[in-house]
Amino acid sequence: MSQHIDFIDGPLTGSPGDIGETEKWWVERHEALKQTGYLLRSRYRPDWKPSWVGTNKFFIDCEDAQRVGVSDNFPLPTCYLYLRFQIRLGMDATRISDGKPVMLKMLPSEEGPYELEINKLFSTEPLFSNPRNHCVQLLDVVWLPNDPPIIVHPLLRPFYDPRLQTYGEFVTFFAQICEVSLVYPLIALYSCLLDQGVQFMHENNVAHRFVVSFSA
Repeated sequence: MSQHIDFIDGPLTGSPGDIGETEKWWVERHEALKQTGYLLRSRYRPDWKPSWVGTNKFFIDCEDAQRVGVSDNFPLPTCYLYLRFQIRLGMDATRISDGKPVMLKMLPSEEGPYELEINKLFSTEPLFSNPRNHCVQLLDVVWLPNDPPIIVHPLLRPFYDPRLQTYGEFVTFFAQICEVSLVYPLIALYSCLLDQGVQFMHENNVAHRFVVSFSA
């Protein structure tokens, strides 16, 4: 069982102008991350002042009022708990070298080394270039002194935003994530939709164990 981690398990503050305990961890590492090539949003800079203070702007309309988030869809209570944990690990950022939006994720030592090892496995050859590999690419690993590793992924968006507009887009999307396999002749009218990416992971002795749209 995982140990209690203060900045992950602590409650979120309610005021939009407050920096929560989760966010403070990133604020404290803003300059170190900048030196490694990653820039956090203005909200997480040590000298940040809310842009809506002293104006008629509603705070929710301001970019620097937005805390880090992964998804606004919680179909099941267990999904909410999973995302509440994940949100406290992740932070969006910009890669300074080319302006690419990225997602940083801190890997607590209490969770073991496996996530980093699995990310490296599917982001290196010969698995990386396999067309059945749909794992998000590991772009970088940031090592800060006395801290757990921080992995860097491309910043993704939901598969349904923007919405599919044409049949061609649907067919292309469907072909990328699924393959149709007839299970037995007696039930040939039914197709078993098997996710290529999950199959590929299983064939390489990795179990995903949480296959949902918001869990990359």
